[in-house]
Amino acid sequence: MQQKQSYLNQLASTMDPPLVLHLVVLILFQSVHKNAMIHASGKFVPELIHHLSKPLSTKPGYHDKLLEYQNLVIRSIESQRKEIRDSEGLQSQLESKMQSIKDLALNFGGDEL
Repeated sequence: MQQKQSYLNQLASTMDPPLVLHLVVLILFQSVHKNAMIHASGKFVPELIHHLSKPLSTKPGYHDKLLEYQNLVIRSIESQRKEIRDSEGLQSQLESKMQSIKDLALNFGGDEL
């Protein structure tokens, strides 16, 4: 429970889209799995999102929002590496969706699963 609270504190203070996605996935994993701790680097986020697809199916829109945000994060990272001009548009989309992604972790009630 202490680790989850640490993740929630980090989530509240960060505005970095990849870190937001990472923390949300770790928090959701702990919620779904009755506070089982997990330490995973960001490269495992896609696998964790896939793993959470079935448990999150009871929460309409959760999995779709995670996938959409993940795709935006990936596109943003790729555009920064390639110095593509549309990276500002992607950044704007990420920022506009950030609070709704944070809310997935903040408002999730894993006890119903």
